[in-house]
Amino acid sequence: VAEGASNGREEGGPGRPTVPLLLRPECVYLLGTDLEGTALRACVLDGRRAVVAAEVCRIEADWPVARTLEAWQALVGRVVESAAVPAGRLATVGAGLPGVVERNGFRTRAFLPPGNWSELDARAPLCSPGVPALAANNVLCVSEYERRVGMARGEEGFLSILVRYGLGAALYGKGRLLSGEAD
Repeated sequence: VAEGASNGREEGGPGRPTVPLLLRPECVYLLGTDLEGTALRACVLDGRRAVVAAEVCRIEADWPVARTLEAWQALVGRVVESAAVPAGRLATVGAGLPGVVERNGFRTRAFLPPGNWSELDARAPLCSPGVPALAANNVLCVSEYERRVGMARGEEGFLSILVRYGLGAALYGKGRLLSGEAD
């Protein structure tokens, strides 16, 4: 699978040194998906993080939570099918959820259309591809992206504020999350 490897250790990281691998892009695929405000989004990335397929599904104002979850599961299926991911090559699903997300789970309490606080369990759409899945609050997802490859890369500390259909914040210091939904 590996074309080459690089040794190196993430500064300050505990344990054994990390060994990043360069993969042939067709060897592994990742599914990212998001529930935000009035839309569901999903995309499949190849091993080089290039977008292979993506789609957005608008959430109608009169949809109950159950309808939103059905649409999300269908969206995930369509995007994976559109990407033509070979059997066994989809490695994981990562999802951003609004609101307060249950630690190590798929449940959230969020303000969703048609303007109500709703309890939502995203297990069905996120686990439907049959691979490991992980969900987190949207601001934590955005912040981690920025820390790893975005504007905050290499920064010791930063504050992320996400204003969409709600307000979220995450505080990083000394290279790690200090405040948010995780320890």
